[in-house]
Amino acid sequence: MKKTKDVEEDAEEDAAEEVHTVILDCTECDGQEQEVLRASAASWVLRCLECGHTHTMPAPKQERMRTVPVILSSGGVSSTRELFVPVEGPVAVDDEFELDGHRVLLTAVERMDGTRPPKAVGRDVKLLYAVLFDTVTLHYTLNEGEVTRSFSEDVVPEEEIHIGSVREVQGVRLAVKTLKSDQNRTLHRGFLRARNVRRVFADVAPEGKHAGSKVRTRRRGKGTGPPPKSRLPPRR
Repeated sequence: MKKTKDVEEDAEEDAAEEVHTVILDCTECDGQEQEVLRASAASWVLRCLECGHTHTMPAPKQERMRTVPVILSSGGVSSTRELFVPVEGPVAVDDEFELDGHRVLLTAVERMDGTRPPKAVGRDVKLLYAVLFDTVTLHYTLNEGEVTRSFSEDVVPEEEIHIGSVREVQGVRLAVKTLKSDQNRTLHRGFLRARNVRRVFADVAPEGKHAGSKVRTRRRGKGTGPPPKSRLPPRR
């Protein structure tokens, strides 16, 4: 996940950040761990922790960055912020950044000419669009007889959603039956990370099964639980 900076720093300040050790081959022995004694924009002074040999090397090339305005959407509310992107590097849809302690996900990249390709070089980017990505919303569809109900919950993007697992959603225990992926694939076994789930199809969990339990799921036919009237809470 890429990160933004609160304030822009020039190359020399970036190079002078505190560095303790680096992994580099020593020119005098077989040692590879070296202590950084001094770091500047032009050069680094290193000392081998194996033999004590000291030498100077050119400073690693610093990636140039630039600020780009980003329209950040969260819960139907949009605001304009700024992100730091690499001048020469690619900026693409689905890239993740850190902004003010939150995760954001790019949804569109607009070039200087107004086009919106899937990705562009940082120097050519005019405007970015993003959504808050601290959590994602799982959408559940529950079919039980002639009753169809919808549920939803917010989870972290990396959470694993397993076929056959019981989850308590909006006060109802649901058994995950199948998963529809963001690639429009239907999974009947295994798991997906929440960020890759388009929709969850579920049954009412059997009596006595609690959140975190595993159940045997079915693909067709009646569900695993009793009729909806005895299990589902009334609509509000």
